[in-house]
Formats: sequence, C-alpha cells, structure tokens
Amino acid sequence: MALSIDFPAACIGRQALSLTLSEHGFRKELARARTFTMLSEIEAMQSAGLARGGSLANAIVVDGARVLNPEGLRSRDEFVRHKLLDAVGDLALAGGPIQGRFIAHKTGHALNNRLLRAVFADAANWRLVSADKLGLSGYAMARAA
Repeated sequence: MALSIDFPAACIGRQALSLTLSEHGFRKELARARTFTMLSEIEAMQSAGLARGGSLANAIVVDGARVLNPEGLRSRDEFVRHKLLDAVGDLALAGGPIQGRFIAHKTGHALNNRLLRAVFADAANWRLVSADKLGLSGYAMARAA
C-alpha cells in the first residue's frame, strides 16, 4: 500500500507512506494514528451534528503551522498514517482480503468507495480465489487475469 497527501496546513504539508500490510504492520504502523481536522472546520462539523465525541484526546486539531494537542503527534507523519488507516478500513468493505496493490494520492472515504464500486461493477475486474494460495483461510478477491 502506498499513499500520499498534500494539505495547505504547514504542519501537515506533503507526506507519503508505503508499506506491506500485515497484522503486525497494521498494529505497529497504523492503528495508533488519530483522525485530524482543521480548527476552522470544527464549528461547521458540530453544527452539522458531526464530531460529537471529538476531543484533543482522540483527534489531532491543526491550526496552520500548529498542532493544538498538548502532547503533539504520535509520529511525525501521523497524518498520512491515518489516511492509510482510513483506506484499509474502506477497502475492508470489499468483504474479504484483497490480493493486490493500492496506490493513492489525496484520497478519502468517498474516492475509496468509488474505487470499490468501479472494481465490483464489472466481474471482469476481479475474481474470487482460494485463499490457500495466499496462506489464508477462506477466500480472497484477486485482480482478474
């Protein structure tokens, strides 16, 4: 998996991360990455009924060049790690493990959802294979030959 982001906020900027996903890698590299938002967006989100449980304890709040969380970031590239975590969750909606490669730039939930819809819209795009070939139990989706 590889993902890059580019945000105008100076403390985020451009970040990229590439990793081979495994259970150990997921726990070590992605699981601790918190969601983030701009300070300027919080009031609008709350007015829309969103971010009701959001706080500096579970989300990073950015104001230009500053991270407002007193403890700072968990890793210097926590922002791209969270976006990759989002992508893992979104792709899990495929319903099974995916044997393939995910490379994205400036993606988000909506674009990841469009990707899955496009893949599954045509049966020529994918096939169900025995996961034994992958060292897994059950079945996995693979790119069509």
